[in-house]
Amino acid sequence: MSGSREQRDWRARWRGELGLVGLWVSAALGLGGCPGGGSTTGEAGTVGAGTGSSGQTATLTPRAPAGLDLASFPLFVPSEGALPVGKADDEMRPQVRFSPDGRLLLACCTRVEGGAKGAWRVHLWDVEQGKVAGAFEHVPVPGGDPGAPWVSWSPKGSRIVVDDNHVVSVLLADTLKKVREVPADYSAYSIDPKDQRMAWGRTNEDTFLIDLARGKTLAKNAPGGAATGLFVDIDWSPEGGRVLADGQIWRRDGGRAVSWEKATGERWPGDVPLGWSWTEDGKTLLVATGGKLTALDAEKGSVAWTAKEIEPPIAIHPGGDMLAFVAPTGTIGMFLFGGHGAGGTFTDDPPEPYPPRDEARFWGDAIRFSKDGARFVVQRTFSPVRVCTTAEHRCIRLPFETRQNTPPPVWRGADLFVQAGATIALWSPEEGRRFRLAAGGEGAKAGFDVSGDGRYLAVAVPGAAALVRLGDRRVVALSP
Repeated sequence: MSGSREQRDWRARWRGELGLVGLWVSAALGLGGCPGGGSTTGEAGTVGAGTGSSGQTATLTPRAPAGLDLASFPLFVPSEGALPVGKADDEMRPQVRFSPDGRLLLACCTRVEGGAKGAWRVHLWDVEQGKVAGAFEHVPVPGGDPGAPWVSWSPKGSRIVVDDNHVVSVLLADTLKKVREVPADYSAYSIDPKDQRMAWGRTNEDTFLIDLARGKTLAKNAPGGAATGLFVDIDWSPEGGRVLADGQIWRRDGGRAVSWEKATGERWPGDVPLGWSWTEDGKTLLVATGGKLTALDAEKGSVAWTAKEIEPPIAIHPGGDMLAFVAPTGTIGMFLFGGHGAGGTFTDDPPEPYPPRDEARFWGDAIRFSKDGARFVVQRTFSPVRVCTTAEHRCIRLPFETRQNTPPPVWRGADLFVQAGATIALWSPEEGRRFRLAAGGEGAKAGFDVSGDGRYLAVAVPGAAALVRLGDRRVVALSP
């Protein structure tokens, strides 16, 4: 078991409480296993209402206080400088992205006046000095999306990726030279943690695994591996050894693909609600869809176990043996897997469970654990954000509802940053640290990012960006 002594202590307490429930369920169902411990035979067994590894399920429900109001998040007041205020602009997609080392900030975008038609300029800023460190222009293909492109850093920061919904361009971060370009109509892409491989694909078309340095195609998956839909699901395992590519799992060298369809007898889900999470070692992919959780063995290409009554979004605890999820009933749950005794549940009717999900799939749905695993946040589109304390089984509602395509919440230590429209808010267990920052009125667009060390908050609105030093609340306008 990994984690600090504090993590182990509360995890043991959590299992101990579940063990009493598990013992009762074991007796009632005639199952083996010990409360809070035990082992499995590796054969199919019962997990609550599912099959496979012995696991435990618990629902975490809000207890008083059930929620916080806006008064708990006073408006941010700068000690120096002024925050930019945005407005509605259909073609602007304001974004700011800190480099992995926190030294540079990408800010997108401003229109290029008098240049190529539809051109956008992306700026690079030196964070400490608040000065321009570079810039490059992006010109969309003729007849393409007129809106600003999406920009991001590769995991190690050696490359910058620009996606305009028609072409994905890869640039070297130190020279801003374009080195790769791939078609990208309704696409998805992901660069491995070592900045050496990129997997990408387009809706209802081939998916590819390429060597970024040489441009060589290492693997290719013909269309039909996934159900028809707009979504393309690409995701690297944490250690970078494997990549999920729309129902196929490739090794990083392109060798031996594992097929979801062959393992489960079902096509990879398309537009229906779907959530997945890799185990830290990259050997197992947990997939939640249709009310069922499936553990796919990425080495053997077979189903290790399944469990029912689990809906997306999902996320694995940093300790590696617990999974947070939303149940079909709208309650928030925690599932223990990996041989921790018989299945069991405990519930406590919440004042406001999440409303039932229809068959639509939303980009904004997410669960994120804090680095120490003591808390996690649940973000469901068009519903209030909730923060849950893992050991106390307690959730509270925040007074912020997220929209479609809202970026996932960001943890920095015990501080949580969330976005709702043009409002960015900081929640902290320390009440005096909480605030909300209004970057525009109704319909306005905004983007944000937080440096890895939690010292800086960057905010972008159409045509402007600012750097907020959280320690002294000083605001530095980022203007060319």
